[in-house]
Amino acid sequence: MKRLIGGVVVAVAVAAGATAVDDNTTRNDAGEIIEGGGLGVQAMQVGDCLIDVDAEYVESMEAVPCSEPHDLEVLATITLTGADEYPGEAEVAQQAYDRCVEAFDAYVGTPYLESTIDVAPLYPVEEGWEDWDDREANCLLFTMDGSELTRSVRGSGL
Repeated sequence: MKRLIGGVVVAVAVAAGATAVDDNTTRNDAGEIIEGGGLGVQAMQVGDCLIDVDAEYVESMEAVPCSEPHDLEVLATITLTGADEYPGEAEVAQQAYDRCVEAFDAYVGTPYLESTIDVAPLYPVEEGWEDWDDREANCLLFTMDGSELTRSVRGSGL
């Protein structure tokens, strides 16, 4: 099952052979990644740190411990609402973005409009919506200046 980042379909990216549901990482008892690996979009958890891919259409990404350089962090996983028929990419993208922004302040510790961190939703494509009833979107955080993160942004006030 593939999902879009932002809104333009460019390519398919699959990390370390992981499918949408695979978690090839090692986690500690608190659920934090302590050894990286391929992580499927449906296995992503709040607080997971990820390496960006040069693609807009993904099934999985490479995950790393948040203490290692990374590009993205999972802010939230949200459930989208809508009919059985795909409501269209623009509607799905907007709903996902709005819900991600709603979760931002409490997670980062600073108001969205005052932060140096931005959010991009990773949301289902039409095929996943209709064939697999995929209604989940992952909210991904990243720095607006494109710099790498070397720690979690949770509660950072960035």
